Amino acid sequence: MNKLMIFINGFFIVIMNTFNGMLTGSTSVYWTSAVHHVLSLVFMFFIYVALDKNKFRMGRLEAKYYLPGVMSAGTVMIASACIANIGATFLIVFNLVGQVLISLAIDEFGLFGMEKVPFRKKNLIGYSFILAGIFIMFS
Repeated sequence: MNKLMIFINGFFIVIMNTFNGMLTGSTSVYWTSAVHHVLSLVFMFFIYVALDKNKFRMGRLEAKYYLPGVMSAGTVMIASACIANIGATFLIVFNLVGQVLISLAIDEFGLFGMEKVPFRKKNLIGYSFILAGIFIMFS
């Protein structure tokens, strides 16, 4: 089920980036990011009220756990500004490369308090395919 949800999330990300890029073309990257996050907040508020059994309170968490929200504003702005120039495919390719590199570092060194996941040589095959695909796309 998780793999299916992640697969579907990939569709959502590309569609979201495409529409955000279109909105940026008509307004600005800052307006796009604001609209994106306000609508996300409203939508998630209703989901939270309907489904969250724990009724979370903000004071319980360390400040570092709010950092992804700040980072999200940056990712939306960057994607919205770039998609019109490079297209959805290259946007996702560059995102994938960045995600793979930081994921490797997080897993290998246990960054941010995550459990270490040692690099396995058999993974080189998968990484080789990713790199080969990127080189083919750029040539």
